[in-house]
Amino acid sequence: MEQELNLRIKPIAKPNAQMPYTSGKSGRRKLEFEESSKRIKSRKLKGLRKTVGFHELTNATNRSLRSAGKKSAAKLCSGALETAPTRA
Repeated sequence: MEQELNLRIKPIAKPNAQMPYTSGKSGRRKLEFEESSKRIKSRKLKGLRKTVGFHELTNATNRSLRSAGKKSAAKLCSGALETAPTRA
């Protein structure tokens, strides 16, 4: 005597395709420029140097120093960048 077994097999639920962390803030946090290492600063400035000319960068540097109240630093910077080196 064989009895039929009525067993229902439930299909296994498919795993959710979404990532469990959907906040959009994965990976390393972004540091401010001042907090970055010298290597990262150099990498960030490389693109800027390619797109902006030397005179524009010099002028922006001088204006930034002057607006911060550092007039002597602005004079020193402009003098150093505008003159040719005389010593090796």
